[in-house]
Amino acid sequence: MTNSPRVFVSSTIRDFRDLRSALKFWLEAQGCDVLMSEYNDFERPPSAGTFRSCFDAISTCDFFILLIGSKTGSWYDPDTQTSVTQAEYRHATKQKSGERPVVVPLIRDEALTALHERDAIEEELALIDAIDPLPSAYFDKPTFMRSFIREIGETRLADLDPNGGPQETLWRYSFTSFSDIVDALRVTLNIHRPLRRQALEENLRWEISENLSLLAENRPTGPYFASWWLRDVRSSVSITSLDVPDRMKTIQGEQARKCWEFLMAAPSAYRLRTRELLSLIQSGELLRYDPSSRRPVPTSMYKVAKTLLAEIERYDLIVGSFEERRSALLADFSEGAPRRSNPSGISVTIPAFDLVQMFLIHDRIDNIMALSSSLFRCISQQESDAVMPTLAPESPIEGQDEGLALATATQSDVERWIEKTDYGTALDSSE
Repeated sequence: MTNSPRVFVSSTIRDFRDLRSALKFWLEAQGCDVLMSEYNDFERPPSAGTFRSCFDAISTCDFFILLIGSKTGSWYDPDTQTSVTQAEYRHATKQKSGERPVVVPLIRDEALTALHERDAIEEELALIDAIDPLPSAYFDKPTFMRSFIREIGETRLADLDPNGGPQETLWRYSFTSFSDIVDALRVTLNIHRPLRRQALEENLRWEISENLSLLAENRPTGPYFASWWLRDVRSSVSITSLDVPDRMKTIQGEQARKCWEFLMAAPSAYRLRTRELLSLIQSGELLRYDPSSRRPVPTSMYKVAKTLLAEIERYDLIVGSFEERRSALLADFSEGAPRRSNPSGISVTIPAFDLVQMFLIHDRIDNIMALSSSLFRCISQQESDAVMPTLAPESPIEGQDEGLALATATQSDVERWIEKTDYGTALDSSE
């Protein structure tokens, strides 16, 4: 047994050989454990016969896929005219709820068309006893195939609805091409992404929840995130390049209290986890093949994930260098915060550089929250694209982001330079 979904594929083998091979390859690529009786990896206990081995295997599966075309296949019971695939189907549908695999009947369009044509002739001529023995250009045994397909449409699963409703019937899928089968199985098996990627994403979703819980305190109205304490101060106090590094900034009493709350709530460095985020990025699952360049390129989810990783790493760097000042600032802001004896509090004067550090931490928390939320929604809703949110600036100093953007070479600039330039030649010419 494995932790992967187990899928039993039932069909006649002669007319579905190539399709069965393709289906096994595709399902295994999605992370499923596929059971087909013609393959050497099919489990066959020495004490069990061929039919019993198949029935036992079906009982261990999560999904039972039935393919129906033009052929009847071998008889399981010639006396009752029961085919092997029909016996496997009945075994799958008759098990109790909780033990029964999800049954997915897939019928070729040509088979349904052939049946409809026979039904139309029967209705027109009212000769049901005469139509069944007639040969068919499509079915090898039209009477049996007609009966089997009707049985599938009329199947009532063994257990009643727990709420007292009617017994359930099966949803039948028709197919013309292999892509029709894949589309049906993506819905039924919930395989919108390969199982390996789903596992990586689920681990990341858990990690995101843990990280966001570190950034928030619980309130009756919901989580209250650390950066929200500083939001009013961040929006009302401006810092220019002239303020740093020598000038002082004055914080009023109520603002001092919010600064104190913020410093108390902001997690210390290296508490936010990135292991699952890094695993998903390094897995290659977030890259897609681009036919024009003939190479893998980043998806929007990859870009959001990489940006989140960079924001967490920067947060750790800033907070780590700020820890020594945190204790001193907590004492300063505590003195200025409003009290019963002084409801309006007193003004607190601190170096502008300290306020820059606090704003940097505030902005990193806001960005981490926005990026984490985008990834979390993308994973939970199984969307193909993640939305890059609007992020706080790199620097809280007014005008500095624009200067940094002009002075910093972009990734595209660097890639073009590398492709066109020999580094040794460029190094000689730069001297």
